[in-house]
Amino acid sequence: MREASVLRKYAGEKLADHGYELIRSNPNIVHVFPDGTSNGRFATSDETCESIGKFSNRDAQTWRTIFDG
Repeated sequence: MREASVLRKYAGEKLADHGYELIRSNPNIVHVFPDGTSNGRFATSDETCESIGKFSNRDAQTWRTIFDG
């Protein structure tokens, strides 16, 4: 992983001083299916479960159980 080696190189320094900026996308993962529908992983479990729930309420609840305890 290239990012990990960059982070090790500058460990202990303020990475922003070197131009590093972490940009978080929301959603951060999207699966687009052949029929044009999509499913995404979002910043919050509520958003992710809403996306999963479009296909399966049971799967959405399972996601919540796994990731929210």
